[in-house]
Amino acid sequence: MQENNNEIDLTSLFELFTNKILTIFLISTLFGLISFYSSFLLDKKYSADALISISNSNESLQSFSSGSSLGALAAISGFNIGGGGADKGNYVMEVIQSRQFLEHLLNFDGVLENLMAFENYDEKKKAVVYSKFYDPISKEWSRPTRTLLLSLLGKNFKTNKPTILETHSRYKNLLSLNQDRQSRFISISVTHKSPDFAKYLLDLIINELNNLERSKDLYESRQALDFLYSEMKESSQIRDSMSQLIETQLQKQMLTQIGDDYLIEFIDKSYLPEEKSSPQRSIFLIFGLFFGFIFSIFYIYISNKNIKT
Repeated sequence: MQENNNEIDLTSLFELFTNKILTIFLISTLFGLISFYSSFLLDKKYSADALISISNSNESLQSFSSGSSLGALAAISGFNIGGGGADKGNYVMEVIQSRQFLEHLLNFDGVLENLMAFENYDEKKKAVVYSKFYDPISKEWSRPTRTLLLSLLGKNFKTNKPTILETHSRYKNLLSLNQDRQSRFISISVTHKSPDFAKYLLDLIINELNNLERSKDLYESRQALDFLYSEMKESSQIRDSMSQLIETQLQKQMLTQIGDDYLIEFIDKSYLPEEKSSPQRSIFLIFGLFFGFIFSIFYIYISNKNIKT
């Protein structure tokens, strides 16, 4: 008897929804159109992306060092000769996302203002419009430290100029990094309302990471050579071992002077984005239609139940 009641209920529901198919269609279409046109209210964003890998010169230095019998001696001496089991890919991603690296990037024109004072992008003029809190001519900031409206929004500013912590939060939101587990290649992308700045920042990240790593290794290598030369003068018993360590450091210095891609290199370099990456209006339409369909089903069911009651 209960099975018959279930069959009757399902049959009646099916007939109800079939009879209301036009209502379902109209409500779903209405939700879809509202969702679709609401996507036009959102700002366009562009993504510049690239595929990178650890540079061959850096890997060859690691291979030379790890394959040498001098690893233990170098560790005892207290300096790094380029080897080690650390994953360079993880190191690269962590450095790129670090506050210290961002602080270095902020020394370049256009970085801070496009991260923290960007208002919109004029596609016709290919120009950036900045917030009223920033003057692009004098390059001065005039953010109010406290107002009633900002207090209600929870956006009080502590200083006129954005702090490194504020900027770092915005920086990480527009940055995307992923490493393939098999190939170890790293995909990096920067998403911004300005396609020009998205590409500029991505290229700047790659170039400056190579420059900083080159400078750091060159400095450490010179320090290591000074130490080795002084030790050779005082002790002649380990002269042969010291000579090999000196050779390693000289090779390291040589690699810092060859080519621009010291730490990482492009497999697929970045290009100026031509198409927006978001909002994807087709997805807005699909979600709108889906929620409209679900809403119409519930609406018809509840309305019919109230009528029976």
